[in-house]
Amino acid sequence: MEPPRKAQGKPQTSTRYKEKFNTLRETYTRATATRANHEKNLQSAGVIMKRLQDEIDMLLEALMDVATQEEIQIQMPMPVTPPPAMNGHGHGNSHSAPPPARHEDVRSCRLSLPGI
Repeated sequence: MEPPRKAQGKPQTSTRYKEKFNTLRETYTRATATRANHEKNLQSAGVIMKRLQDEIDMLLEALMDVATQEEIQIQMPMPVTPPPAMNGHGHGNSHSAPPPARHEDVRSCRLSLPGI
């Protein structure tokens, strides 16, 4: 009986490995390019998010200022000064001083908005 003959020439397996390698290299190149594109988009989205957050903060501060001013006006009506001949007690004694004005620190007033 004869021993089996070995195949002459280049084996088919080496070309398969080259094809697989080239296919995987192309896939890697595409994936790397896609990742770089996604990172670029992520950075630009982060910049846009920061700009929008700054605008939201500015608008909320403006709303808080307006709401605080309205709340203060509702809580503190404008003081009515008595006529010069009257001191606030119904007689003309001008020796007593008018009652002190009520002042509140505007910065300490906060309006609670739902969802904030």
